[in-house]
Amino acid sequence: MTRRAIIPGIAFCMAITSVGRADEGVIPVRPPHHNGVQVGVLELLWREYSVKYEHLFGTRDALEVEGSIIDSPSGSGYTLGVGYRRHRPGQFSGRFWGPFLTFKDFEDEYEEKVDGETLTHPYSVRGAVVGLNIGHRWIWNPGFSGVLRFGYGVPLVDLVWERPGPSDHPDAIKGLLTFMQGFDAEVSVGYCF
Repeated sequence: MTRRAIIPGIAFCMAITSVGRADEGVIPVRPPHHNGVQVGVLELLWREYSVKYEHLFGTRDALEVEGSIIDSPSGSGYTLGVGYRRHRPGQFSGRFWGPFLTFKDFEDEYEEKVDGETLTHPYSVRGAVVGLNIGHRWIWNPGFSGVLRFGYGVPLVDLVWERPGPSDHPDAIKGLLTFMQGFDAEVSVGYCF
């Protein structure tokens, strides 16, 4: 890892750990909602069906687990993930941040145009992604909720792809497909109790 990547990473971690520091003098009370079940909305765009569960331990530490099944016309597979979320003291609703680990195993296709012809490259991904994400949870009475989350992690994946014909930039395409595996995003709706 280069020095250019380490310094922004450290600055990012320091910035997100300061979230909620103004409330450190207040004794937090456990919020009324400390369990959340969410269903992914964003993933439906590419026919991925996901469910997430989060449990708040104490007043700010939470464990989130999630799973999804991918069933698109071009591919299939699944993902499993676990993450730690650090909430503002005494608030299950509001901003959060934390590390995550996701395991992926799926097959899909990538289309490339070469000399006016469309080439379809089947590829498979198997491996893990380790990273950080930040997000926000909104809770409305009596417990309906929405979550928006974004992050990036290091893709520790084995990406295998086939080239059915001559490709303009085979290494660049494989690098781009591997890089894209590191993105973590959530737009979901659910219920907290």
